[in-house]
Amino acid sequence: MIKDYKGAVSDQTKAIELSPNYSEGIAYTNRANTKYKLGEIEAAYSDRNKAMSFPSSTPVKYKSKVCRPYE
Repeated sequence: MIKDYKGAVSDQTKAIELSPNYSEGIAYTNRANTKYKLGEIEAAYSDRNKAMSFPSSTPVKYKSKVCRPYE
């Protein structure tokens, strides 16, 4: 398994730039989890909160509420 977290953050940021509403925030959720793994806790919180701000009740929102290793 490749653990290129910085590359993953870069890719997720590009996805957000290209489509800010991508799957109602899935890129924000993924980037939050990746930033957490890099030890960027405050940035992870910010991205998770952005993901949770989308109005839908998609699995992304559920995942953001349940998978909170940094709380």
